[in-house]
Amino acid sequence: MPSTKENRVIPKHNCLSLIQRFSFKFQFQLLSFSFVLLKLLLFLQISGKVRSEGGGAKPGEVIVKIADEEKATMIVMGTRGLGKVRRTIMGSVSDYVVHHAHCPVIVCRRE
Repeated sequence: MPSTKENRVIPKHNCLSLIQRFSFKFQFQLLSFSFVLLKLLLFLQISGKVRSEGGGAKPGEVIVKIADEEKATMIVMGTRGLGKVRRTIMGSVSDYVVHHAHCPVIVCRRE
């Protein structure tokens, strides 16, 4: 049977290559974003630190852990504005942080 896009199987070595390229692209974007944030802090003359973490842990737990480690005086974060049902099913990172952080948390809502 001729190979088409619908039934084509991607060899394992190609999958690993795709994952590596995606990982590299993601890391590059993260570094670029971190650099922009650092420049913004300098421009606005705000003392602060930009830090990224990974490892597959739950985002809310990581944010609270880093805030504790860095002795943060405040956390400012955004929200995607999910509906009540979707937020209940998926969970809310901002809700977790608000209830578990040991410092004030400001959640900026999307307009």
